[in-house]
Amino acid sequence: MRILQVVEETGPEAGPEAGMAADAPFPISALAELGYEVDRCLAALPGGEEPPALRIARLRPDVLWIGDALRTDPRLLSVSEPSSQPWRPRLTVGWAAAAPAPGTDWSGFDLILSGDPLCLEQAVALGAGRAVRFHPACLPRPPETEPSSRRWDIVFRGAVDPKGGSGLDCLRELAKAPLGFRGECDPTFFLSGDGLGDLPAGLHLYDQGELADRDLPGVMADSRMALLLRDQPPAEAEPFVVAALSAGTLLLAEQGSVAERLFEPDRDFLRFTGPAGLLDLLYRHREGGEAAGAITGRAALRCAERYGAAARAAEFAALLEAIAGPFLR
Repeated sequence: MRILQVVEETGPEAGPEAGMAADAPFPISALAELGYEVDRCLAALPGGEEPPALRIARLRPDVLWIGDALRTDPRLLSVSEPSSQPWRPRLTVGWAAAAPAPGTDWSGFDLILSGDPLCLEQAVALGAGRAVRFHPACLPRPPETEPSSRRWDIVFRGAVDPKGGSGLDCLRELAKAPLGFRGECDPTFFLSGDGLGDLPAGLHLYDQGELADRDLPGVMADSRMALLLRDQPPAEAEPFVVAALSAGTLLLAEQGSVAERLFEPDRDFLRFTGPAGLLDLLYRHREGGEAAGAITGRAALRCAERYGAAARAAEFAALLEAIAGPFLR
């Protein structure tokens, strides 16, 4: 399989084989390590360098991979001379890190990959052949953000029912915890959904607004623990869990949550039942310690195995072959 990736810009590891596109879900070098023939070029190049259209015509890729479908239109990359017969890749694939702007035309894409639920809902209506959910590769834990030096004790992201339930009870107790006899606690909420105005005032004291998937790694790098509730839907919960574990953040998940089908309870994350159980885990592990370190260390390794660059590249290649048929390496 010959894959040409077209990107708008490159990250700090720029290079034809080892670089990481600014918005790509994993480094293209991970595909080369699996035995695929890969190359990359910029969508807009300085004068004197080979433009994408000529690179496509010369390399004749099986797959044209647009690193940022929100900014690059693959139809503008073809050879412009009327007498020329542009090479037609078997698949044109685009990665979208967020939902597109109104009026976006994706008719040039056979496939849109995204981890954003709204983007996946809109992609086919905007012209894409199909849309498939795809998690980007998790990042290794930054060494400068060890749990002991992080800003928040625990973070929660998601919607909560103002009419009541275990989720509201847990958040209410977290909001009251700093005033209790058990000591300091610094919770942070990123709340979304309808009915926010009907939530208890104490929750609003710690609410910082909605949080997109692409911003999760930065938030997790600032938090010792992360809270997952059992009624959070998979589309919201899965990227939250992966971001937490890959950042070395201790995940506290309510019994019955999505985390239980992704990772192993009490080995990769800690499970609780009810607000009292949540507070017990919070204060037991607030200062870190060997037990918490062992769990986050194992979880980070397991997360890298399942959601690291190699795993993401293998899933990407398998998806392409499932759609377009077997390719020759």
